[in-house]
Order: sequence, then structure tokens, then C-alpha cells
Amino acid sequence: MGASGLEIARGTLQVEGLSVAYLAAGPLDAALPSVVLVHGLGAAKSWWRHTIPALAARFRVYALDLPAHGESAVPQAVPDAGFGARFLLAALDALGLPRAALVGQSLGGYIALQVAIQARQRVSRLVLVDSAGLGRDLNWLLRVATLPGWGELLLGVLGRYRWEIRREYGALFHDPSVLTEEMAEEIKANRDRPRASAVLLAMLRRGVTWRGVKRSVLLLDQLSQVRAPALMIWGDGDPLFPLSHARSAQEGMPGSRLEVFAACGHCPQLEYPERFNRSVTDFLARPAPLDA
Repeated sequence: MGASGLEIARGTLQVEGLSVAYLAAGPLDAALPSVVLVHGLGAAKSWWRHTIPALAARFRVYALDLPAHGESAVPQAVPDAGFGARFLLAALDALGLPRAALVGQSLGGYIALQVAIQARQRVSRLVLVDSAGLGRDLNWLLRVATLPGWGELLLGVLGRYRWEIRREYGALFHDPSVLTEEMAEEIKANRDRPRASAVLLAMLRRGVTWRGVKRSVLLLDQLSQVRAPALMIWGDGDPLFPLSHARSAQEGMPGSRLEVFAACGHCPQLEYPERFNRSVTDFLARPAPLDA
């Protein structure tokens, strides 16, 4: 049960041979849009804890734990570059959703955008929150983590300590106090799982080098293929992906909207939940000329 009294159901799916944990809330009404929330690398479905109750007042909402995150299984093999889109499409199938609005943050935004490009008919609306895949610039610490030995030290050794987790993740926010003790404990618990840190590091190295985001994973030249109405929400002080990425993406998606949150880091849904929820709810509820 959520703090607001809203019933939030917990469940598991079998997706790509993995046990995947999810939360579900809101009315089961085929006439209402379904919304799927996809978190970023190293986060979990709980990072939508303010978003789920707000959206569930109007929509059927699902929040997934990506593989090797939260309560979802750790894959035996390192996911390949196309795994994210395949995973999300398979998750939509497992949930019985032929079409849904996708809200993705960071890596989750990248995955949602891939699906919007590859399977247009499956996406009714697209919300990208400080999304990956829209530019090469990247925080230096993530670049260093891709170097041999350094990533293993930062995630596998130092990354098991609470003080390092607080330093590392607190830097994502304009206000580091947004990172609660509960969130830090959840991150530590995930990193303590066998192979979880190694898989997360391998996922990072799939798309990043010490030079920045790999050109091969950028989606800027494919944005014109997006047909779903799109909203981008970005923190003006994002330490990972600068606001210039959003500006470039807006040029590539004619008709898309960009909302910039001042004094905000990488996670607007956590730093300014009320404004975030209002913006996303209004966007999802607004009639579209044509939902392709």
C-alpha cells in the first residue's frame, strides 16, 4: 500500500529468460492509457516512488526493475547492445500491453527511445528524462570507470561502502540530501549481489569509453523516425548529460517539447516530484492530433 492509500501491486514477469520485478498501480481499464516507467543504470523501480501514485490517479502504471537492478535477476551473460529494446518490448508483451506510453530516465530514456524508433506502433507517448544516447559529453567519473581496473575498484570494491555510495549517487542531485538512507541501502544491497556490479560495469562499457559516449550508440540521427508525441524533461545542472543534449534532440524531433528544471540535477522526478508529476500527467492526458 502506498503512502497515499493507493494500492500498489508487486509482481514478477519472465522476460528474456529472466525473472523481472515490477510494480503496478491504477485502474485496470482498457480505455485508459497504460504507462511504463523505466529507470536508469544503477537505479531501481523505487526511484519512481513519487511518480507512481500521481500517475496512477489517471492511468494504469507499471514500473520495472531492469535486469541486474533492484529485485530483478542478474543475467548470466552480459547484455548486448540491442538487449534493452528487446527487453522492454518483451516486457510489454508479458504485461499484455500492445501499446503504452513510455517514461524513461537516463539509460531508461535511451531504451524507451530505441523502442519508439524501432517499434513505433507500440508507443503512444514518449517522455525522456535526462536521457542517455543524445550526445557524447559525459561525467568524467563514468569515463574513468570504463578504464581497466578502475571500474572494478569504483564499483566492485569502493562501491560496496555506504560513504562511497552516498558520494557517488549524491552527486547526481542538485541537493544531495534527496538521496535517502533507504535508497543508499538499496543500492548497496544490489551491489552486494553476486555478479551484479560486474554486469552493471559491463553495461556501462558497452556504451562508454574514456572519451565519452560511443558514437555507435548515439540516436541523434534516428530521431526523425519517432512518431509518438514526445516530451523531454531535463535538469539544468545535470552532472552526467548536459542540457545541450536535450537541445540537440529537440532539433531532431520536430514538435517535441522540452521542459527545463532549474537548480536540478540528473533526477527531476526525485528533486521536484510535484512539478514533474504535473508536467507528465498533463502531457499524457493532452489529446494528440494523431497518435501514430
